[in-house]
Amino acid sequence: MAESPNEKQRIGTALLATRAELNTLFLLVRQNLDIRRYLLESQKKDPWSWLAVAAIFGWILSRLPARKRKIYIRSSNPLKSETRQGGGVFLRPVWNGGWAITKPLLAAYLTRKIAEKVKHQDPNSIADVIRRAAAFLRGIKIE
Repeated sequence: MAESPNEKQRIGTALLATRAELNTLFLLVRQNLDIRRYLLESQKKDPWSWLAVAAIFGWILSRLPARKRKIYIRSSNPLKSETRQGGGVFLRPVWNGGWAITKPLLAAYLTRKIAEKVKHQDPNSIADVIRRAAAFLRGIKIE
């Protein structure tokens, strides 16, 4: 324990130099391992490769099968969880049966009406009807 003051000062100076060197090395390692900065620079340097990867990823996601199982979230209120929207249990078969009968009848009726209108019109007026229908769908008023 008989160290001289010069020896203590030399050890303290060496310790400060080592700490400063460790600090700079730590900052370099931190900068080299910064993934966020690396990704941003890569995105700026090669945007087309990122777009290609995104397109491939989207294509793969679009090929995944659809989820078949339904997920129901139960309410904390027991009265709300028992009632279901959409007509309930008793009206659903009535609605489905009625629509099964009405749908072909409606399709046949509309087909007959359209066929009658087309028979009574000349070819120029059919083109006019198509033009007017397209304008209607686009929201353009034709006089």
